[in-house]
Amino acid sequence: MVEKDQIRKIQFTGKSSFIVSLPKDWVQDQGLKQGDQVSVARNGSSLLEIKPMAFTKTTSQDSATIAISSTEDEGAVLRKLIALYFLHYHLMQVAHHIFYNQLNNKHLDLRYQLHI
Repeated sequence: MVEKDQIRKIQFTGKSSFIVSLPKDWVQDQGLKQGDQVSVARNGSSLLEIKPMAFTKTTSQDSATIAISSTEDEGAVLRKLIALYFLHYHLMQVAHHIFYNQLNNKHLDLRYQLHI
């Protein structure tokens, strides 16, 4: 799913820091809240990558586990899996409860969307 770019203003705080707010829907989709940490990495000369610390990969990790609940929609789960895919995880485990049966039914659709 391609979303429309959002325009954000750069704010200045303190003596040497700039701030850009994050889209509320992205923060909620990642399960983040005020005070949580994100990783900010420069990608080339003009791009920044922002990743939740829960998805930040250390060099010794080949697998990752995401927790999902029955309140999360298919799109949120798909975005989490795509984030892990882009972080080069080879094995993605899904911790689930009631939502497992619904996810299992969507398995082939998610594989198709991820092109795996």
